[in-house]
Amino acid sequence: MDYDSSREMRLFTLRVTVLSVVVSVLLTVGILTMIEVGLREFSLAVALGVPALVAPVVAYQVARSYHELAQAQRQLRRAAESDALTGLWNRSAFARSASALLGSDPQARRPRCLLFIDADHFKRLNDSLGHLAGDEALVVLADVLRTQCRTSDLVARMGGEEFAVLLRDADEEVGRATAERIRKAVFARTVTSRNLTVNLSVSIGVAAQQPGDDLESLLSAADHALYEAKGAGRNCVLTRSDVRRTRRPVTGIGAAVPSLPLDAAGMFPYH
Repeated sequence: MDYDSSREMRLFTLRVTVLSVVVSVLLTVGILTMIEVGLREFSLAVALGVPALVAPVVAYQVARSYHELAQAQRQLRRAAESDALTGLWNRSAFARSASALLGSDPQARRPRCLLFIDADHFKRLNDSLGHLAGDEALVVLADVLRTQCRTSDLVARMGGEEFAVLLRDADEEVGRATAERIRKAVFARTVTSRNLTVNLSVSIGVAAQQPGDDLESLLSAADHALYEAKGAGRNCVLTRSDVRRTRRPVTGIGAAVPSLPLDAAGMFPYH
């Protein structure tokens, strides 16, 4: 349950509790009035008390309807912001939140880092195992991202086999370490279909926010690093700083082993 849902539930519970107390008090007063002043006087008390009794009931129904409407609105908003397959944020929701976060500190006084992630040889996986296996692979990647990222980070499927993560309070080295954890966790996962088992792998580009960076420039830098990671053999991590160096360090095993076709056991040893 998110913060808004929890807060709304507490408010609803408080309203119901208050209304229940009011109804109980009014009923008690009515009974005491009947005993104290007699039936004739009680008729007048009833005439005056009925509206007071009805009002809390109406208020309760209004509060309940408001709560249900608020829940429905949250569900609709969440559906509009989510990727249907993975449940992660979609591209438009990510762009809106990430742009606001980066725009709040254009001079990059608080470090933020963007990871741009691409599933290696995804088309070949789809062609070899079918689209259902491809969907399963994307769900696996989303699960890894949820596990390896913090709840404060922005995680989204950008479309196709591409994902993005905006890390809060993270410089390039923290971004590199996070990306490497993601890479290793993905490489430990497999997808099986049609009696074939495929190791999953990703290439990741990392770009730390620099003064003047907005979302577009940060995505461009991370995408460039991702492109270089693909060229370095895939299944590896490269940062913006790496691609600026003549001799860039590469983490991962993709650069050391060429991409191989399916072997006799139906495996992609490396991607």
